[in-house]
Amino acid sequence: MGLLTPWRWDPASEQLIQEGFINVLKTRYSDIMRHLRIASTRMASRVREDMDPNKYLQFDIIRDYPPLSMSLEVWRGLCRVSELVPFLSYYFL
Repeated sequence: MGLLTPWRWDPASEQLIQEGFINVLKTRYSDIMRHLRIASTRMASRVREDMDPNKYLQFDIIRDYPPLSMSLEVWRGLCRVSELVPFLSYYFL
């Protein structure tokens, strides 16, 4: 016999909860990454004269200027993934 509690869990709702959670993550991830790319672009444009501060998808340049909240290795990995899979830049970044 299972533990009786006043709460009930509807297993059919689990899929809807998971889909909602994933949708929120997609929205927040793209928003956070956009702000990080802009910050990195601003840092790079202060140091490099050839950097256009309005083009924040120049991964080959911004990969060397990580945002303050991220290590260089992690930032380079994210920039490399974005270069290899261009549709990520459009849909998720």
